[in-house]
Amino acid sequence: MLLQLFVQDSALIDTNARQTTLDLLEGVQPDTVLLESEYAALLPWVQACRAAQLPFGGFFDDLLLPAAHVGAALQALCACFPTADKQSPVGKMLWLLEFATEQKASVVAERTRLLGFSHVEWREVGEEEAEEEHWEQNKTCPQVGESRWAKIPADPEFREGQRAWLLFRPTLAFLNGWEMHPEMLEQSVLCECEIKQVILYSNWAQVVCHRTMPLAEIPQHFPATHHAPPPVDYVSPNAYREFAETELLIYQQSQDSSQEAPLEWWVTTKTTPPRLVLYSLEFWDDPFEIHNAILPD
Repeated sequence: MLLQLFVQDSALIDTNARQTTLDLLEGVQPDTVLLESEYAALLPWVQACRAAQLPFGGFFDDLLLPAAHVGAALQALCACFPTADKQSPVGKMLWLLEFATEQKASVVAERTRLLGFSHVEWREVGEEEAEEEHWEQNKTCPQVGESRWAKIPADPEFREGQRAWLLFRPTLAFLNGWEMHPEMLEQSVLCECEIKQVILYSNWAQVVCHRTMPLAEIPQHFPATHHAPPPVDYVSPNAYREFAETELLIYQQSQDSSQEAPLEWWVTTKTTPPRLVLYSLEFWDDPFEIHNAILPD
């Protein structure tokens, strides 16, 4: 789960209902995002704020910090962390509080889903995006530090410098699905990439791979939660199930007999208890959710 932080005009906040209107101040983008684990790095500061009796919200509270107390919170942050890298959790919060102080505004938060993109075509290192009809898709998995071209059918509005989670599946699994090639489930990898270049009016983007994780290793990288997207076992009256299973993972999808695309698909680990790691209630071309959700045995 992500925490997305906003600088918000206090007049737009309904403090009685504990809800926020997420209309941003002009020129401000909601791109200050923290993972739960990153927010945990700020706990010394949070504790200092509460010791000073500042009304500081919890991780999942909508109103994180009222405008009247932003200045004191900023001073406490600087006292707890005298130096900070701009890209660190402290640096992100420092920027946000400085801007909120300047605007005399509150800081609010919104929980967001961590999304990835599944039906991604990968070029090899050195290959360009053109002449795709002569190209064998997804021959090798991207490695950390490599620059690749990737085609993302979901066509998100990526910006240069933005991070994105892109799925690599070997050629046969990409073309025919895990249900036809279950042995490739463990060969599939989630890649955290930085967008370097976007070709307008196409689905192609040049990306640099910063992190890779096989699907079975996802729980090692994200905090565990008990929140699973309901209903994991949803099927329509006309649906049937397809499975792929390996030593470490289980892939399942429900599919309507009148449609080619799955109604719902998900990947769980075969640990005790099992963990839900990927989930989508969409077609393959649409984003999926990334989780580390503990499921009942």
